[in-house]
This record gives sequence, structure tokens and C-alpha cells, in this order.
Amino acid sequence: MPKRPKPGKPVVHPPVRVFEAGDVFETYTEAAESTGCTRWGVMRTCEGVQKHSHGFHFVYDWESDAGLEWLLNNG
Repeated sequence: MPKRPKPGKPVVHPPVRVFEAGDVFETYTEAAESTGCTRWGVMRTCEGVQKHSHGFHFVYDWESDAGLEWLLNNG
């Protein structure tokens, strides 16, 4: 049986980039699952509350098309 997404709030943050790998993810959850971190740790790192989570540095990806679009719509 395919996994169905849970209903919830839509994503309201720019894409997340894993600094070490250069991978870009649309949500904190996707970045966390890819790196083995927690969603909370990814969010806190992006917001500058902590420097890294499980050895990974996460930043908002303002330079991608999705990041620029988010900035124009929400900034």
C-alpha cells in the first residue's frame, strides 16, 4: 500500500540546502530524512539558533528558482 501524506499545513519556508552535499530540499522533513537529522534540528540550524545538526550545516537556499519565488511571494 503506498504511503499517503498526512494532511497538514503547507510548507511556508524557502528550500533548504545541505551545505556539505549541496542537495536542496523543499521541506525540513525531506532534508532531515536524507541526512538522518531531526526536522527540528534542520529548522533551528536554518534559522541560526544552532550551528549544525548531526554534523550537517543547513541554510535556506535563496539562490534557487524556488527560493527566489518564495521570497517574492512571502518577503
